Amino acid sequence: MRAIDVMASPVYVVAPGGDNVAYARNLMLKHRVSRLPVMEGGDELRGGILTKKDIAYRLRQTEPMWRRRPIDRIPVSILMAPEPITIAPQTGIREIAAIMLDKDISGIPVVEEGRVSGIVTKLDVMRSAHIRGLTAKVSDIMEDAVTVNRYHSLDTSSTR
Repeated sequence: MRAIDVMASPVYVVAPGGDNVAYARNLMLKHRVSRLPVMEGGDELRGGILTKKDIAYRLRQTEPMWRRRPIDRIPVSILMAPEPITIAPQTGIREIAAIMLDKDISGIPVVEEGRVSGIVTKLDVMRSAHIRGLTAKVSDIMEDAVTVNRYHSLDTSSTR
């Protein structure tokens, strides 16, 4: 089984400078995804990747820069993880799982000829037919829930 067999597609994306965190969060909620590639036009992944986890960790920081700052005024480029790890469509499911465990990431964009064609997440790996062949413990794969303060909700579509 390969990445192309389990990846989610189409991929929803945001722009680094033109889109704000509120827009990205709303896009994640609308399409029930937890990560968005950050792309600078076209289909090429040059910017980075933004996850719900990135948003939550940064906004729960107590630095004055983030305290009560409206998320509709924060550009995606400030919170994104630059230079995300990517895989090819032919990458095997075991290799994908190993990369996720080794790099402590929960999703990897699938890139073919410089263009993003899908994303493979831990859930996609867990649903694959080869899951019985993995040797990782569930505790190694699962993550703790992230919380933020009441002014920065990840679960509602309105902004404050």
